[in-house]
Amino acid sequence: MSASARARTRKEYVFAGPSRSVAEEYEELRSDRFERKGPSRKNRKIPEDVVIAHYRDNDADVSAAFLTKLSSIEADSIRSFHNLEAYPYAFETDLDVLQWVCAMASESPSARILLKEAQREGWTIRLEDLAQDGYAIDEAERNLVLDHFGFTADALGRSSYFRNALFVNFIRALRQIWHEREGHAFDKTHRPEAVLMLERARTADCETIAILVGWELRGAGYTDLWRSILGSEEGDMAMIFTRAIEKDPAGFYDGSVLTRTFCQWYGDAARVASQDHAALERMDAMMQEAQGAEVFGKSAQLPMHIEEMSILPGGRAYLMGMGANICADPYFVSMNDPINESHLFQIVYDSKVVMAEGVPFRDRRLARLIFPGSVVEEVKE
Repeated sequence: MSASARARTRKEYVFAGPSRSVAEEYEELRSDRFERKGPSRKNRKIPEDVVIAHYRDNDADVSAAFLTKLSSIEADSIRSFHNLEAYPYAFETDLDVLQWVCAMASESPSARILLKEAQREGWTIRLEDLAQDGYAIDEAERNLVLDHFGFTADALGRSSYFRNALFVNFIRALRQIWHEREGHAFDKTHRPEAVLMLERARTADCETIAILVGWELRGAGYTDLWRSILGSEEGDMAMIFTRAIEKDPAGFYDGSVLTRTFCQWYGDAARVASQDHAALERMDAMMQEAQGAEVFGKSAQLPMHIEEMSILPGGRAYLMGMGANICADPYFVSMNDPINESHLFQIVYDSKVVMAEGVPFRDRRLARLIFPGSVVEEVKE
């Protein structure tokens, strides 16, 4: 078995009672899939999901032509689609792709509210090659960019994997826009270590909402999306969601199903380490751009911050009562990657030490009193 097919280490947050980990079942399922011997390739037909020679011309700047206001994709045009599962095979332009993702989002109660809020605020959307980043948000310009993975519109329509991946990124982006609007950006008010933990929680919430939307669309008859989620890197979260709702159907309404799904995001060490790395790189870039100005605040992570980030479109916080655990339990706050840990320590140190005329100071005000005319810069490696 190749290195890429090896099972990733996952664990499960145990609430009460001994039970076999869903994460273990998920890894066994994926490992078994890779070990199976496939049928003979002789005279084998190419499946419909395989797309050949339909990559975009990077030299042609066509993305600006399809810059579209979300508000321009009206509900009437969305409702005109008679078969959303068949429509992707008729994609011709990026606008067709954007109309389809909005139409699919309108079939989910949770995604519909997020979409309507973004439409009212005047957000624009376009497709672009983001090198597998998924999506990018420009809060100042209110512009959302989705990654088209380098494929043309018709190629995206015929590839269920990339089409569904694009839609899931759209849901994550809508939830991220909601976080930005609610002021869930803690860089200027919290300490670096608190910022890192809150970034973890925000990412876990976006993944949880994406799984919630996938489940709602499954109930509406769009099972292809749910199968894609089960086969993705977040498939363990989807399995936790399924098991929780089967054991306790009422948990879908009191939030406990989403709480378990949220907690499972932390069960994959590689997933957490990847998120930490991205957050630390962004924090490091912010410090370099500040050039001596204070970047981070002094506040610590509080349970209320975690719980506020879990408010659903209906107004209920599914993490109510769990904030204290998420702020203190080693399952949520530990750092198992030594490189990320060292990077965080360096950022914490750099945020407290300033340089004035070659002299290091831990008190910025004292540095300005002693060297009033000097340029105060932070220590850099």
